[in-house]
Amino acid sequence: MSLNLDAPQLQWTDRAAQSLGQQYSNVSVGGLLAGPIRQDASFYNFAYQLGRRSNDLRSLLNTDAIGLQTSGIAPDSVTRLLAILQQLGIPTVIGRLPSSRLGEQGSIFGSFDVAPQSSSSGQAFNLSYNGSWNQQTPASSLTNELPAHSGDHTNWNGGLQARHTNYFGVGILSETSLGLNRSRNYSDPYLSMPSGTVLITSTFPDGSTSIKPVSFGGSSNMNTSQTNTGTELTNQLSWFSASNKHRIKFTTELRRDAFSLNQQSNTLGSFTFNSLADLDREPVHRRPVVGRFVQEER
Repeated sequence: MSLNLDAPQLQWTDRAAQSLGQQYSNVSVGGLLAGPIRQDASFYNFAYQLGRRSNDLRSLLNTDAIGLQTSGIAPDSVTRLLAILQQLGIPTVIGRLPSSRLGEQGSIFGSFDVAPQSSSSGQAFNLSYNGSWNQQTPASSLTNELPAHSGDHTNWNGGLQARHTNYFGVGILSETSLGLNRSRNYSDPYLSMPSGTVLITSTFPDGSTSIKPVSFGGSSNMNTSQTNTGTELTNQLSWFSASNKHRIKFTTELRRDAFSLNQQSNTLGSFTFNSLADLDREPVHRRPVVGRFVQEER
């Protein structure tokens, strides 16, 4: 068994990196278990690895002045942006703002084996399996976007394979394998709304300026998914001559692969504003729509 621990107290960084939440905590544990189920007849093997990483979640809603300046955004610009979005009725966060950004992952591998009574007779069975997963919550670091503009990203995969070997004792060997595997990769946006981006020009006390794009509303590319499934059945039938000098093989294979893909992006539209003044420009008529923000001018 192995254990790995890391904590912010063991890390050194400057004030700017601390303000952006770049220090992290990490826990990783893994191990291996193996042995006989029945002496000289059946065996098992199991290995695992689990990990969790977290760091303080810093967004435009809770980053201090040092962190914002490091990102190239002035605090007063953020204050004005939040006020404009409140007037427009655009959510900046869904539910309660989480305090940490989490990354979780794990994997397992294992097998069960049943051995024949001897090398020249009997049957052998093997069952093996594997699986892994990874999740990021939220998927992005939120340094240049509001929390509602992000989402969760998850991917996982798993496989199962069974093998059977049978020697008939008359020079005929049958080897059969059946396998199944499946994987899925998907993202879930926090908010179902059009995406908005505004260019924010900031001036800092030292006289320097910065222009940064800041995103709000809903994410235009988070509603995606991909699933792959594969199934395979094979059988190899072999005949051996009495002297083992000759072998004849007959192989049968059946395979089925399937996949589904959803790569919809920007289905609700996106808006880009060149400045906060453009975003704040008061339309003659504003029409609220559930799940969207629409401005009409007459």
